[in-house]
Amino acid sequence: MNEATFSGGDTEVPQERIDELDAELRAMPSLEATVDEYRQMGDSITEQITRIAPTVVWTPDPQHGDNLNTCSGDWLPTAGRQIQLRRWTSAAPIPDAAWGQALEVARAAAAEKGITVETTNRDRPGDHSVAFTNAAGAKVNLGSKVAAVLSVRTPCRLPEHGDSSAPPES
Repeated sequence: MNEATFSGGDTEVPQERIDELDAELRAMPSLEATVDEYRQMGDSITEQITRIAPTVVWTPDPQHGDNLNTCSGDWLPTAGRQIQLRRWTSAAPIPDAAWGQALEVARAAAAEKGITVETTNRDRPGDHSVAFTNAAGAKVNLGSKVAAVLSVRTPCRLPEHGDSSAPPES
């Protein structure tokens, strides 16, 4: 947690600070609009990677649908929510010869959304995993080993109608 926002481990966050953070969230696009925007980003990444590597055919992962989460970090005590979008998967991995281009597609798409902190989890022949994150909690993760996977998480946003109990309809 950011100690500039929270004054210590067990200290309660003052209501004034929560109100400030909620006001910041109200000035941003709604969770529903953000979900649509981030789903389009994921679709664009997968389409571009398939153009680079035609054996990589993406489908929504039926076992991992959209998942509503509370926000983390500074945004934890707010009414904001994040959505871990359903995953895009391909039974065929991204070939090593195309990995660099595929990674650049994901990097550029993430950067357009301000998701610029890059973490390489694995980068060896036939086994790649890179995550892009930002302070608002957004994340883009691209991996390839036996198969390929792309996952996207929205930043913290307020639900349009105040109902934060279920993910927005896709």
